[in-house]
Amino acid sequence: MYQPSVAFEVDHIQDDERSGWSVIVRGKGQEVPLHEVPQLLRDSAGNFPAPWANGVHNVWLRITPEKVTGRRLGEETYALLI
Repeated sequence: MYQPSVAFEVDHIQDDERSGWSVIVRGKGQEVPLHEVPQLLRDSAGNFPAPWANGVHNVWLRITPEKVTGRRLGEETYALLI
């Protein structure tokens, strides 16, 4: 079965501390069968990312990581973002 290369990015900015972080996971993506989603949600104990885009999101992907990169945003970098 063909598994496309995908990337997932998650970021967080703390305005009050003028800091943050960003992480990107790259790897092979595979759709999670719909009947496995309830167990996936139970296993994650509610700690799963929420999409920022409005609408119905009825496809879940499992990523087999090949590369994980990230960075911290300090006060110097934060100033560039605002």
